[in-house]
Amino acid sequence: MVPESVGVLVEGLIPFLGGVFATLLAFRVVGPKPGVNPKQDDWHRRWGGFMRVCGPLLVVFAVFLWVKGINSHSGPAPTQPNLWVRHTTSDDVASAEFPAPPKAVSKEAHGVVAHNVTLFEKERDCHFILSWSVVGSVPAVSNEEMLDRLRELYPTLMADQGKAMNFVSEEKIVDTGVPGRVLVFKAGEKHTQRIKCYIENGRLYRAIATTTHGPTEDADGVRFVSSFRLEKSKK
Repeated sequence: MVPESVGVLVEGLIPFLGGVFATLLAFRVVGPKPGVNPKQDDWHRRWGGFMRVCGPLLVVFAVFLWVKGINSHSGPAPTQPNLWVRHTTSDDVASAEFPAPPKAVSKEAHGVVAHNVTLFEKERDCHFILSWSVVGSVPAVSNEEMLDRLRELYPTLMADQGKAMNFVSEEKIVDTGVPGRVLVFKAGEKHTQRIKCYIENGRLYRAIATTTHGPTEDADGVRFVSSFRLEKSKK
């Protein structure tokens, strides 16, 4: 028996025993029988009615304490902590940690093929994507400028797919000399989307977490994009 259960049992035991004894005493089940002890008979005439009410109430109160205590220490069994495991992009250049095994999926949009490692958790309505795609190079346009364009064009690109994205914040980052961004968008009314991205040798590498606003889901989104890193250069 766990210590919490022992504490619950002890907490209700005293009023329970007191209530049972008072009830038995009130109905002359214990103690001298009527006519045997005049003092006891006199006491019973004065207090017997009170004990008939007080005794059962103490028993009910003890049961209430037990039920309340059991409920407070029960509930769902603790779940096993998520075993976050690192997975890499198909070209082994970037990686991120996933809370469950993802699958590889390629997807084309606007003539660009995205090579994704993706996990969709239906019950929590959370989506984690590790992705790379070829963006090529534009003369006289730096990677920093291309990242700026991505921030500006992304809501428009998603709107073409029927998904509303409103820009929230941006953070400039650098990994092994490669410039990147952490972008946060409000995705409709129920979701937040976080994107951590780098451009390396004409390829865009991204970790995308779309989560609901629950504290656990939101924390998992932050953890996912924070775990995203470049493993090696594709030179």
